[in-house]
Amino acid sequence: MPSSRPSTYTPRITDSSLKSELQYAHGTLRFCYPLHAVWSQPDLKWPLGLVFYLTQRNDDGSTTVIASTAVTSFNSTELPAAVLNRVDPSAEQVARREAVEKLVGFFETVNVHVGLCMDKFPAMKSRLQPPLDAWNRRYQALKEKSDDLFLAFLRQRFPQWPKDGYLMFLEARRTALVQALQSDPEVLSELYCGLMVSRFENGKYDPATAEPQAVQVVNGFPTQ
Repeated sequence: MPSSRPSTYTPRITDSSLKSELQYAHGTLRFCYPLHAVWSQPDLKWPLGLVFYLTQRNDDGSTTVIASTAVTSFNSTELPAAVLNRVDPSAEQVARREAVEKLVGFFETVNVHVGLCMDKFPAMKSRLQPPLDAWNRRYQALKEKSDDLFLAFLRQRFPQWPKDGYLMFLEARRTALVQALQSDPEVLSELYCGLMVSRFENGKYDPATAEPQAVQVVNGFPTQ
């Protein structure tokens, strides 16, 4: 997350333990959010304000905000011990974490995007699967290293999470990515998907070309 988070924190309820969609057009909804999950985040600003949004899912998979709550403010003079005792990360630590997150997102996006194209256009699978498999083999070591570092950062930031909490978080990331891609008709069009083969061939999906700084940072981490 960027270090410039505003003082009003707007959590996205995306993991499978929190995700909920209204099934009826009326009724009472009780909002709950586990604040313990964000108390010690080094980039969270205080005093803390919390806002919930009610969104409507559209036919194309996108969402539209239709209502929001007032800001709920928390007493900044009674900060939890985790906040009082935290050590702010250095600029270098933040840069490393952001580089890892960026590279993990790059690998995940390519795999998910190509997979969605093959699902939507089965006839393209014979053209897309071989270069995707070759691409994954070529960059397997870099992908595994970035994945391991990302998981290590998650464990450092959220030490209180149970073991399956990290898996739920990763699944939620992937679900959000799938929904985002599906909400954009252009990136899943036959023309766009058909051009993916050339992207593998011309090096556009080369991590060192797409995310050169992130690759440099991740390669700079000592191998475990």
